[in-house]
Amino acid sequence: MKLLIPIICFLQLTFVVAQSNFQVQIGGSLEDIAYSCKKTADGAYIIAGRTFSFGTGGWEGYITKFNTNADTVWTRTFGNSQYDELQDIELTNDGGYIAVGHTTTNDWDGNVYLIKLSATGTVLWSKEYGGAIGLSDKGYSVCQTNDGGYAVTGTTETYGAGGDDVYVLKVNSTGSIVWTAVIGSANTTSTIMDAGREIQETSDGGLIVVGYTSAVDSFSDVYLIKLNSNGSVQWKKTFGGNSYDIGYTVHQTSDNGFIIGATTNSFGAGNWDSYLIKTDENGTLLWSKTYGKSGEDRLQCARQTANGGYILCGRTQSFGSGSFDALLQRTDASGNLLWTKAYGGSSDDQGFSVIEDGTSFIFCGYTSSSGAGSKDFFLFSANSVGNTGCNEITGTGISTTNPVTVVSTAGNLTSGGSIINPITAVRFPNSIKTTSCITPICSVNAGNDIVVCQGAAITLNATGSTSYSWSNGIQNGVPFIPTTSQLYSVVGTLGSCTSSDQIFVTVNNAPIINAGIDQSLCVGDSATLLATGADVYSWNNGISNGIPFEPATTTTYTVSGTNSLTGCSSSDQVLISVNDLPLINAGADKIICSGYSVILEATGGVTYSWNNNVQNGISFNPVISNVYSVVGTDANGCENTDNVLVTVNYHSSSTNNQTAINSFTWSANNQTYFSSGTYSTIILNAVGCDSSLTLNLTIQSSGTEELNEISTLVYPNPTNGLISVEIDKIFIGEKFSITDQLGKIIFEGEIKNNKIEIDISHLSNGLYFFKFGRKTTQFIRIIKG
Repeated sequence: MKLLIPIICFLQLTFVVAQSNFQVQIGGSLEDIAYSCKKTADGAYIIAGRTFSFGTGGWEGYITKFNTNADTVWTRTFGNSQYDELQDIELTNDGGYIAVGHTTTNDWDGNVYLIKLSATGTVLWSKEYGGAIGLSDKGYSVCQTNDGGYAVTGTTETYGAGGDDVYVLKVNSTGSIVWTAVIGSANTTSTIMDAGREIQETSDGGLIVVGYTSAVDSFSDVYLIKLNSNGSVQWKKTFGGNSYDIGYTVHQTSDNGFIIGATTNSFGAGNWDSYLIKTDENGTLLWSKTYGKSGEDRLQCARQTANGGYILCGRTQSFGSGSFDALLQRTDASGNLLWTKAYGGSSDDQGFSVIEDGTSFIFCGYTSSSGAGSKDFFLFSANSVGNTGCNEITGTGISTTNPVTVVSTAGNLTSGGSIINPITAVRFPNSIKTTSCITPICSVNAGNDIVVCQGAAITLNATGSTSYSWSNGIQNGVPFIPTTSQLYSVVGTLGSCTSSDQIFVTVNNAPIINAGIDQSLCVGDSATLLATGADVYSWNNGISNGIPFEPATTTTYTVSGTNSLTGCSSSDQVLISVNDLPLINAGADKIICSGYSVILEATGGVTYSWNNNVQNGISFNPVISNVYSVVGTDANGCENTDNVLVTVNYHSSSTNNQTAINSFTWSANNQTYFSSGTYSTIILNAVGCDSSLTLNLTIQSSGTEELNEISTLVYPNPTNGLISVEIDKIFIGEKFSITDQLGKIIFEGEIKNNKIEIDISHLSNGLYFFKFGRKTTQFIRIIKG
């Protein structure tokens, strides 16, 4: 059978300023140990544990209520003749309390012990849960669930896979079992085995349990188990190294993840060290830290503070006044140690539970250094930096490490449990209260811790005194901009009384917002602005993050990004340049004849893309009339289009049959023909293309005969001016004439000899006739040209 140090803690966040810092003890002549403390609905404090000083014999459950001045309001013991203890107490919705522990009948045999109390400590009902005689089932933690019932975790030997297993029970508002779950490792022979040390209802209505398990190796690992509201295990995680790692406390943090308080022999500075583990909501490890020196340092309780950091309590052997001293430590949100304090005297002192109470911390445990007996309940109130007023030492040289925490999954799931209705004896002992110190506060109050975003101004405004002196050059009531997270101290003076207080200012970094790179668009294009660096974004001009839109003009867009966890914001800008479309000109429409080439050459852009495989500025031969389109792109990458019409006209041909007397002048080419034949020429048709004309000509004589060339010689013919005619002598004395094609006489003369020279340079180019003869008119064709 194993005796484990019972440790449990709960947290109630309040914002009532304590009236004093104090150290008080309560108990009897023997041993009295407090495991759990909580702030009550009326602003007082309730403490639960065990007592050997009072009762019928052996240990009994022990509850004491204190007021805000650390005076006892009432005390109660609960149990029977054997071993009874209370490990945890929590406020209930009706203003009363629910307490859990275990009760035994023979030696260490016993059952889970659950007691429902009124606000004045009256037992409304009590229950035992367990099994076979000779085996031990214990309760370590209880929480009220949203349905008005209660969830309990502990350890069981009666049920499960062998040895001690994690025990989870869900009961209704009167203590009747709704379901049970047993999670553990089969057939283990380890001396640690498996246990559940704290349970808490999660934001999704399920349950989170922390403890330890030997399922991974022969030592122990921190064990984190997530169950739904029906008791089904959703996931299990273990954390640790190659030696002993024990989880004692779990708390759901503001980001829905979990902070785990544990003790490790696997990591740290030596011996046992405090072990703090942060996970996300799925149990995925985010970071882990150890704190300690060469001696034994144990972390028994961890809670998130109002400023997002953590307050830790436990015990230390590394420094202090005695063998063990109670330990209180504060960290920031990343687990970085802010301060360490030890409390106690020459004997053993240990803290088990801590709560935040406004700007103070209330924590409890036991002390062997002072009080009425060998061990007494202690209840301490410390300010924001851990000062109580006496018996305290500031820890220095604390080693902080970042261990390589190994994460795994392990464990089997079974169920089991029975219910017993015990007769719980209630007694009203006259406990002895002693006081180590009470330090009055001259009403100075620095205010609540502040969380602020980088760059924002805050005002520290202490109250309760007539004058105030702040550290770091701060003036009371005057705004300033803090640059880093730190403690600010104020000394208040009221007459001859001075007092001090502190406030912790957490400066959260503003998110680094990236609005994206500047964009260059064309008119009509859409843009998508997608900022990064935060999780909530607000754009000006009605833009939505990641949603396409069509900008009309060149505009600078501003986005504000907010980190929803810290509420901090920053901004960034992006320029969207909207470029006009280029004025693309495909050129004037063109008309060509079939078979000819054409060049299309657009302007207004840098590059051009034509349809129909046309290349800009390169000639081609179109076959048919067509509209050609061009896409022009400018230096900004913007595009526009234009069209050009290319009309392809075709060549033509025709044949003309003519009959003429003596000669024919063809109007197609202005040529005169004197003999029959087939003649051709090419002219432009109506559309400007070649027209091939053919003339079939028949010449008939009108009685005038052309002179035989043998008897007459004309030269040069054609001529530009002077022409010589040699003629037969028989024609001497006859008349001659020169006519044009229409028969008009241009020149007349007499043939005086057989050679005649005539100057026709003054005549227009064309065809003329040299005519002579009396009986039959003879003619000679003369061409002037």
